[in-house]
Amino acid sequence: MLLALGALGVGWIAPASPIASDAVLSAVRDSTAGTALAKLLIIAGTALMLRVWLAAGATLRTSSVDEARCSGLMAVAWGLPFLFVPVLFSRDVFSYIAASRLVPAGINPYTEGTGALPSYWRDGADPMWFDSPSPYGPLWTSASTLSYHLTGAEPTSSLLAFRLLALVGIGLLVWFVPRLAQLAGADPGLATWLGVLNPLVLFPFTASAHNDALMAGLLVAGVVMAYQRRPVLGIVLVCAAGAVKAPALLGLAFVGLLWAGPGASWRLVVASWAKTAAIAVTALGAFTVMSGVGWGWVSNLSTPTKVDTWLSPPTAVGRTLGLVLEPLVGASPETVLDATRTVAAVAAVGVVAALLLTHRRRTPLRGLAIAMVAVIALGPVLQPWYALWALPLVAAIRLSRAERHAAVGLTVGLSIYSVANTAATTESAVSLPDGVAAVVSVVALGAVVAASRQVRDGVQWPGTRRRATGRGHTTVRAGVRPP
Repeated sequence: MLLALGALGVGWIAPASPIASDAVLSAVRDSTAGTALAKLLIIAGTALMLRVWLAAGATLRTSSVDEARCSGLMAVAWGLPFLFVPVLFSRDVFSYIAASRLVPAGINPYTEGTGALPSYWRDGADPMWFDSPSPYGPLWTSASTLSYHLTGAEPTSSLLAFRLLALVGIGLLVWFVPRLAQLAGADPGLATWLGVLNPLVLFPFTASAHNDALMAGLLVAGVVMAYQRRPVLGIVLVCAAGAVKAPALLGLAFVGLLWAGPGASWRLVVASWAKTAAIAVTALGAFTVMSGVGWGWVSNLSTPTKVDTWLSPPTAVGRTLGLVLEPLVGASPETVLDATRTVAAVAAVGVVAALLLTHRRRTPLRGLAIAMVAVIALGPVLQPWYALWALPLVAAIRLSRAERHAAVGLTVGLSIYSVANTAATTESAVSLPDGVAAVVSVVALGAVVAASRQVRDGVQWPGTRRRATGRGHTTVRAGVRPP
């Protein structure tokens, strides 16, 4: 509720929205005191949500209730206030709304940007995408067009429509993440806590209405179907996820491994991959024909690389080296950046290939989770919501102590970054540039970890339980050590 109230003061509002001219909101949004108070509400709300999330993990892990069901219901309750308030943390949804006008107007979104229609700015779309064609798949294009036919791109109703699409993705995660964990031999309650209730899921999926929610939900559903020996349905669902955003198509190779079965010979694995590819081409072809705008999305996959984010290791290294090498040897910063990104892309392909060639050493789900993490970390652009391509998969595997700590640390760090970054709220609020926000997040996370050492003995973390002794309560292991 604190985050929702803060959004009224500093959340993104489309210029054409009826509430943009509301006298009371305008008075708050146009005053320094009002925007500062709203930003403080968002900071306080985020801090409280992280604190409650950590405490909920311990409580659910040691309770007698249905942990997965309880975590799922909490995720729904936490997300509801975001459905009806201005957008926070990213305004990409306004680009979705602007792009939804294109196909009904006879314009191919894979050849034209949101600026193809002169009124694009009224939807609140970022001018950055003025002449950038859509990188999204045909299923998302069809869903966007349907949204336009239902809402006419009216600001309030179209925003709600795209948030409902994100809610479909969250619903799929609520339903399938605990089932995937159970199939993989992990704890369904802990998986739901980490992969669904996670504040990092709620920010981009409900507050920002990113289409990554639908992609992630369909991907997890497809992997579950493959685990349940329904490979054709699993492949179609993974293709549906890829027809929203292409990175989900990485799951096809590992669904093929599930189809082949554990310990399968290379001949059987290759045959399974061949059948997977045939079904995938058919499914993607059907989604493309349904959209009516062709295969242009394939050639547009590099569109997001127009954004430089210091969260991306290849970009951060490339930009830093460019600043150092330009005065020393006269190297072009852009050339250095292209070089580091190319090396990282080759490394990502190498990691995925190695995981497939050594698939007998790990489960297909763990292999897919590691591959997705590698693709995200070595990609040319990294936004906080990109981590959610992998997080539901990571949550469903049996994590070591170090892996669990890394996932929790990533959640806290990226949540802090989401609040601090300039893109979090409108420019009227006090915000930090991308690079500064990344540094602040690392420093804040380090401070939190250092401070936690002083209270560690008093915290009951997920994976531990307490037993009564003559001198009080003593924490003992229950599968994993307390941190």
